[in-house]
Amino acid sequence: MQLALFLPANKHQTSYEDVFRHTVSEAAKLGVNVFPTTVYADFDTAIPNAVTTLWPVLEVQAIRFHLRQSWWRKIQSLGLSTQYGKKDSEVSQFLKKIFGLLLLPSAEVCDCFSLEFLSSLPNDKRVEQFCSHLLENFIDADSSFPPPVWSECTASSLRTIKACELFHAHFNTLFYSAHLNISVLVSTRTKILKCAL
Repeated sequence: MQLALFLPANKHQTSYEDVFRHTVSEAAKLGVNVFPTTVYADFDTAIPNAVTTLWPVLEVQAIRFHLRQSWWRKIQSLGLSTQYGKKDSEVSQFLKKIFGLLLLPSAEVCDCFSLEFLSSLPNDKRVEQFCSHLLENFIDADSSFPPPVWSECTASSLRTIKACELFHAHFNTLFYSAHLNISVLVSTRTKILKCAL
């Protein structure tokens, strides 16, 4: 259940820290102790960094949807999306299989990537660039998002999409302009809250 809506001015770590501190402060006024055990976030470093600054022992997990989206965008940016769509293409089969890494136990991701994927790399410079991108950003233990953040040996829906995203998908359908007047936003939000109660 969504308990708060924040519209930060930017996506900086300090802004998220301010939002989290404000949430903790307002919850304390209501007699509620906010100490999450896990936070699910996308692949922007600002949120995880802000979370671990406020709650150092908290586990930050990535959402699979965002991982797949990030990898797919890289495939597109390298001009591989046409190859990806060709069923009999060696490149297509390679790229499609690589998405299976998210379902492995995190301890097995690096070995699988090195032994299974890099050993059977198609002869295409763009695929090599894609694999280098994965290694630097997602596979290597020193990467921004190492396997323990995103890999899991289950098909848990919690790691697929956030309840907040479902809410926002519905919320966005209530507006007809990309640039809203703040009073329209607040009025619509108030109507939704009244219906929920």
